[in-house]
Amino acid sequence: LIGPAYGATYILAKTENTTWERHIEEDAWVAAAEWVDSLGADIISSSLVYSDGFTHGEVGYTWPQMDGATAFITIGADIAASRGILIVNAAGNAGFIAAPANTLGGPADGDMVLTVGATDNGGTRAGFSSVGNTSDGRIKPDVMAMGQSVYTINSSDIYYVTTSGT
Repeated sequence: LIGPAYGATYILAKTENTTWERHIEEDAWVAAAEWVDSLGADIISSSLVYSDGFTHGEVGYTWPQMDGATAFITIGADIAASRGILIVNAAGNAGFIAAPANTLGGPADGDMVLTVGATDNGGTRAGFSSVGNTSDGRIKPDVMAMGQSVYTINSSDIYYVTTSGT
C-alpha cells in the first residue's frame, strides 16, 4: 500500500489507556513527545483530547480552561512545537455547544498546535466534530478535512469500510 507519505519513517507511541481516563495519560503523552523529539521526529499526529470524563474521582477541565495555558498536555504540546515539531491534533468529537462555550480538549487548544476538525463530504462541519473558539478568543480548529463517512481500508481485514472521526 503506497500512500501520500511514501518513504516516511514512523515512531509509534501508545499513551492512551482505554480502560479508564486519568491525568497520567497526559503525562504519558508529554513523555512520548520528549522521546520522539530525542529520536528526531518532525511531526506528532494524535487523535486524542482531554477535557472532562476523567475517572477515579479526577476532576476534568472546563471549557474556560481551554485557553492554551492550563491543560498539562497542551503546555507539553506547545513546548514540543517550540522545539520545531509540527503538532497536529484532532479538535475532538464532542460536537457543538452554544457560544461562548467550546467543546475542545487539550492539546487542541494550544496556540502552537495545528487543530483539525471534521467535515462531511459536502464540506459542512460534521455534527460530532468539536468546536472553538478557545476561551481566550483564538479560532479553532485551524483546518477542517473530511472525517464523516470516509471510505477506507479496514485495519483488521482486507476490505473497505466507511468510518468517521477527527
